[in-house]
Parts: sequence; C-alpha cells; structure tokens
Amino acid sequence: MTMMKKLSLTIAGTIALSTSSLDPASAVVFKLSGTTGSAQNPEYSHFYPEYQNARYEGFFIIPDDAPDLDPSHKVGLFEIQEFTIKLFNDHFPTFKALFTQGSTKAFFRQDDTDIFFPDFEIGNTSQNDPTLGSLFLSFNGIVESPNILPTFGPITGHFASDRSFLKVGDSESAPDMMISVTSTSVEAVPEPTTMVGAAVFGLGMLLKKRTQKQ
Repeated sequence: MTMMKKLSLTIAGTIALSTSSLDPASAVVFKLSGTTGSAQNPEYSHFYPEYQNARYEGFFIIPDDAPDLDPSHKVGLFEIQEFTIKLFNDHFPTFKALFTQGSTKAFFRQDDTDIFFPDFEIGNTSQNDPTLGSLFLSFNGIVESPNILPTFGPITGHFASDRSFLKVGDSESAPDMMISVTSTSVEAVPEPTTMVGAAVFGLGMLLKKRTQKQ
C-alpha cells in the first residue's frame, strides 16, 4: 500500500470518528483489535464458521466527564456511549460483520479491567445470519486509579482469554454459540479532530515534497 493510500485511509477513518454523535473533543476514544478462536460449544461450530479464527477491529467512545457508576467507587464503572466493531475472516473473503449498539448499555469497568458489549446488533453476510451478539473482554491486573479514565496508552494488564468470549445468535436456523477470544489490544487514541489535522498535515507535506522533486 502506498503512502498516499495510507494517509487517505487515515483521513477517512478519523473523519468517520469525528462525525460521531458525541463531541470528540470531550470524549475518550479507544481503539480495539483482536482475534477470535474456536467455538466453546464445538457441537455447534459448523453453524458460524465465519466468526471463528477471525479478526476484529473497531473503536468505542466514553465521554471524558462520564460519572463512575459504581456506588462504592471501589472500581471504576463507565458507560460506553458508542461503539463500532468490524469482524473479518481471511478464510471467507466475502464475509463481513458489523457490530453496533443495541438496546442494552455497554460498559467499561476498571479494577481488573473488563469491557462488555452486551446484546449488540449484527449486520453480516454469514450463511446463518445471526442478528444479536455479545462481546466480553477481560484483563488481569490492578489499576492504580480505577475511578479515572485512561486517556492515553494501552490498557494495562494481561489479557485473560479464559474469561473472554464472543457470543452470536438469535438466528432462526442456528443456536446461540460461544466463541473464544484469543487476543485483544485496547488503547486510547488522540482525539479524532487532532488525528484529522495530523493526517491532513502529513498529506500536505508529502504533496509538497513530491512537487519539489518534479
């Protein structure tokens, strides 16, 4: 992929974030990526092969003034206001799935760190066409200040694959299925407006250098 294409994709992606319903200047944006493994109920594995041994990426947004919803304040519990997660599978090139906010709220919990997206809506090209899903991600490691949202860097702690899973289902032709999650990376990223500015600046500098060489 050329540098021009990379910059164009960066601009397109960050503009998509900046057009979110939340003001990006007053929110923390987290980038999410990882991989799934095999079915935890293997007797059903043939129903949703596209979701197994796949990769996913996306983002979720929490207002930077979001209140800690844990009454005891022993852990930090923050509501995720918006998220989008895309899932791909290299073994099924035409397959794609899009996870978006459903009717149930999603949360980010800090102590041991857990991120849970319950009952999201699925738009996909799977043969069995699941329409609802849940994603639960867990990390081992105590957070020093659990009541304060991290605003930069990766989420600390070791990913706990034994407590993490993807669930898909609500299909008339197949049962619900639990799928293992084998890896996950979560990190806060610069505000989308800043990212757009940096991408546009970088594109401008590249065009300037090309012009000077001609």
